Amino acid sequence: MLRLRSRDEVWLELRSAENQLVFVGTLNRGQTLTFPYSDGMRIRSGRPHQLELSLAEKPYTPLGVHNDYDWQAIVIPLHDHSEGKAEHGDQAS
Repeated sequence: MLRLRSRDEVWLELRSAENQLVFVGTLNRGQTLTFPYSDGMRIRSGRPHQLELSLAEKPYTPLGVHNDYDWQAIVIPLHDHSEGKAEHGDQAS
């Protein structure tokens, strides 16, 4: 499962591997959403430093820094060397 949590008001867009829209909208502070995870999902946010994500029951981690508005690929690492943190990397739109 993919869990998203807002630390403040944030806009986000979530797309599937097939580029289908999964969610677009604004979350209020403290709001959480849960989606079934599938390989190839991508996300972007207008305030990535205020949006946290969690995969496979791992701790929440920030999506990115305050000015990184690019799409982020959501990836569950095969070998977790980050002490339980979900990883996500850049992916061009």
